[in-house]
Amino acid sequence: MKKLYFIMTLIFMSLMASCSQEEIANRETENKRVSISAEFPGNIASTRASISIPATHKLRCIIEVWEAEKNPELKYRNEMTVEGGVVAPTFDFALKPGEYNCLIWADLIKKDAVTSEVTIGDEVTYTHFEDTYYDTSDLNSVKVKDAKALFDTDLCDGFFMSMQLKKSDTPVQKVVKLVRPFAKLIVKENETEKFVTLQKISVSYEMPEAFNVATGEPTAEKVSGLYEKTFTSGDVSRILFTSYRFVPSTETTVSSSMLSFKTAAGTIRCEIPGDVITLKRNQQMTAGGNLISGGGIEPEPEPEPSGEDPQIGDYFFIDGTWSSELTDDKKDDCVGLVYAVGGQQGDNIDNYPNSTGKTIKGYVVSLKALTPTFEVTNDHGYPTASKMYPRLFLYNKQSQVALSVPSTVDRSNHNGYLKTQELLASEQFEKHQNDKYYPALQCFNSWIQDNSTAKPTNASQWYIPSARQVLDIVGGCYGFTTVDGIKAMEKNTKLAAALETVITKKIGTSIGGGKGHYVFNSSLNQNELPEPVAILVDGTGSLLAVKNNRTNIAGYIRPVLTIIK
Repeated sequence: MKKLYFIMTLIFMSLMASCSQEEIANRETENKRVSISAEFPGNIASTRASISIPATHKLRCIIEVWEAEKNPELKYRNEMTVEGGVVAPTFDFALKPGEYNCLIWADLIKKDAVTSEVTIGDEVTYTHFEDTYYDTSDLNSVKVKDAKALFDTDLCDGFFMSMQLKKSDTPVQKVVKLVRPFAKLIVKENETEKFVTLQKISVSYEMPEAFNVATGEPTAEKVSGLYEKTFTSGDVSRILFTSYRFVPSTETTVSSSMLSFKTAAGTIRCEIPGDVITLKRNQQMTAGGNLISGGGIEPEPEPEPSGEDPQIGDYFFIDGTWSSELTDDKKDDCVGLVYAVGGQQGDNIDNYPNSTGKTIKGYVVSLKALTPTFEVTNDHGYPTASKMYPRLFLYNKQSQVALSVPSTVDRSNHNGYLKTQELLASEQFEKHQNDKYYPALQCFNSWIQDNSTAKPTNASQWYIPSARQVLDIVGGCYGFTTVDGIKAMEKNTKLAAALETVITKKIGTSIGGGKGHYVFNSSLNQNELPEPVAILVDGTGSLLAVKNNRTNIAGYIRPVLTIIK
């Protein structure tokens, strides 16, 4: 009997050890995981329709992960496709701790593209989808397959992103924003009566042949060719041709090209000289002239910027302009809503770097709250922040770094920019920037440092609003009665209407994520670590309460910026 008991004990201990080892192995595997998903930009320019995938094509996304060394090796490559929508797939893979360069390319390929298995070295094997417009065998040199195919179509559109990726012993989850490497050129004939006589046009061209996703720049190689186009009767568009071209991150001028027009009266030739048309990335340039008559060509003038100061309820765009209207062709350039104008109490132009000779024109609230790019769990192991549950605790209770209850909090000054700098520079937060002790602040800090976070022109960097700024945003959008000693505010009808518009167009969300949800701000208390107070809003954003004790409070960060011009 004792012998049987001894054998059973050994078996039980062996099973326990096996389970323990399996649990450790599973945990180690999970810690190696990297999850990267992409967001796409919208319109390429003022007259460009939103991204869409026709029934004949599908969206193909490629990721490459290279070691960040002097002689880097490719450690991972994968290709995935999406049919009918514009939601990019999520790449999920294992990666050992280290420093890497991550490259992503996305383009449209034929729906029936043939697949093949490709192996690189000893480690990397992936399924490759047959290329349509670009040779993507190496993302360090994405090459145009046939430059003629980049004319008179939007199907040659493409997107890219590159970033440094530091992998530790914890899982990584990121959402990155892709951008276009292209400009779109439209060449028009000004004289309609001449245009309708066209039978055929030939265009000689020279353009960059390849694009390096790692550097974010076109390569030095050029491709030259001849594009021919036949016109049908009844066409009165006056558009001679359109063309996509790789463009540097700064800008470039179009090389000279020859046009040959065939009409019933004969053939006419003219030259578009170089350095006349300037192209900028992700923008559309329209140029026209009396070309068939032998005249010159000029870029169509861009709309003159408004000389008026912004008004509450205006839409603020990435190029630093604002407008009281939001058309469908401009919605994807909109980054926020003007909720206050002119300099406000507790703020002045000297608070902002590189602002000499400029003035504060107003303040802008972003269209959405931040979405965390990592997961944080609470005491019970449940997520407190993920794609499905985007609210964040100010601090992670599992870290056992509890924060004390704050004393008096400033609710009067529009000093969010300065207070955000103090928050991020505080000694206690600097010690825990990368360990998720303070998820809400770490989420914001990562968002700002991410290469995909675009800073609009004529504006400060994004920052966490002060308590007064959040109150003005909530009050202006919804209005509220006196709460916790805070004086009531009336809703601004123009701001409320603008918010409703961006929600309807599905580019914005309500100020509150739901009933009983909090919004954090950067107003400081007197504790060792400056802590933002939480402002409680309901499902429509109305003010419910202002809490100084944030224990067990999860909330949102809704970034703002200051218009400086």
